[in-house]
Amino acid sequence: MSSEGDLSCQNRVDIDSVSKVTSKRDYLVDAAKQLHVALERDVNEEYEAAFSHYKYGVELLLSGITVDPSRERRDAVKRKISQYLKRAEEIFNCHLQRPLGNVSGAAEGYSSLRFRPIRVLSSSVENLKRCQVLEIIDKVQLVCDPSSGATFILKSVMKSGRSGHGAVTIIPQRVPYMVQLLKFYVSDDALYLQLQHIKEVLGVGTVSEACDWWSLGALLYEMLTGQPLYRSLLNGASAHMQLPLPDSLSRAAVSLLTELLKYDPDMRLGSGTGGVQLIKSHPFFYGVDWKKLV
Repeated sequence: MSSEGDLSCQNRVDIDSVSKVTSKRDYLVDAAKQLHVALERDVNEEYEAAFSHYKYGVELLLSGITVDPSRERRDAVKRKISQYLKRAEEIFNCHLQRPLGNVSGAAEGYSSLRFRPIRVLSSSVENLKRCQVLEIIDKVQLVCDPSSGATFILKSVMKSGRSGHGAVTIIPQRVPYMVQLLKFYVSDDALYLQLQHIKEVLGVGTVSEACDWWSLGALLYEMLTGQPLYRSLLNGASAHMQLPLPDSLSRAAVSLLTELLKYDPDMRLGSGTGGVQLIKSHPFFYGVDWKKLV
């Protein structure tokens, strides 16, 4: 009888141990499900549902870390809890709490979740129907809005077959080397990005051979100064721009950069009579055997 009792007790201890391990694992799974739904509702601007799922997901995380034996995992979960609480507070203050008077502030500006779409950029797909396609440029369209006369670039991105309805749509903001995102439209099967139409890039207007010499100048500028050209020309390229050049550069280097980066393409080194031979014969390239480089 004693051995049977001991065996029964041992089995009960093993079951309890398994139960505790399972609960430690399941709290992350259950919380992840709730928070995934919260993000979906948040992006689709269903703020009341999003707030509820954020709240429930955070409660599961708070309950779970009390029995989680891993300190590293507990610390990581606490950081996530802080992030989700902050977003839930934003939703409550901006969308669920009825403001007293005309209060501005929190509803404007950037979200605490880095790549969450800014609400004012979202627009109905129906608004695109009145627009006119002017030109197909590679994989994008040049579009005109007749109501304002403004032109913009429209890029379509097909949703993944796994996305389905209500999937999270991520709109990156303030990414280096990207044009400005003006608006975005979400349909059942695609995402449409209304992008800024850049007609001219740092002094390059009409595309010609002179554009290549500007590009060569921009490349040499970064190689010789260690600074990208666009960061040096804070106000952009213009006919009156002053090209910042460090004193450490040689006369030949200063001369070459200045002549390659002239705003007027007709005055740019390599343009007109002489062409590329004028660049090859510049003092900066003295001693270079161009035939050996071919």
